[in-house]
Amino acid sequence: MNPTSHPLTESRSGQLESCSMDFCSLSKPSQEVNLPVILRWLTLFVGLFFSNWVMALPDDECMNDAVPMTTPSSDFTLLGNGGIVRHETTKLEWQRCTLGRTWDGANCTGSVSTRGWSGALESANLAGPGWRLPNVNELASIAEDCRVEPAINRVIFPDVGTSSTSIYWTSSPVFSNANNAWVVIFHEGSDAATRSKVGMYRVRLVRDSTD
Repeated sequence: MNPTSHPLTESRSGQLESCSMDFCSLSKPSQEVNLPVILRWLTLFVGLFFSNWVMALPDDECMNDAVPMTTPSSDFTLLGNGGIVRHETTKLEWQRCTLGRTWDGANCTGSVSTRGWSGALESANLAGPGWRLPNVNELASIAEDCRVEPAINRVIFPDVGTSSTSIYWTSSPVFSNANNAWVVIFHEGSDAATRSKVGMYRVRLVRDSTD
């Protein structure tokens, strides 16, 4: 994959695991100890414990200590009232809120506006001087390697959702298919994928540093 010439590119992956069990077999007090049932109970307990631990994590800490954090909050500088951040690693300035929402000083409010690819490009042109749709490598640079669901620092970018609400357009076309363009999917940390240009996805705008 080399849709652009920007030097930043990352490879990311994530995985989800789930399990189920039958509680009825535990209601027979006269039976001997059932090892498979006990193991299923133990698996459930560990899974619940782990899930609660993940949910309790701050939105800018790693879910896996073995993977270094790639977008720590210390790498970002708040600008103005906090609605824009400068990523000091790349010197790019990002709108913290998805297109359609506004920063109220503490969080993103309002309704998200999804766009097709052409509409995403047009909305960037209407946003004011300097603002543009990021290319695929620029947008992938704010994905967080050590988090999933979503794979982003949510202290800095608080309104990124999961699944279909984590797909964001980039300005990078697919040269082998004129009907498609590149997106970044933050749900599992995938750095890039392709989608039909008529698909309705989210938009986050960027500009080069004004300093």
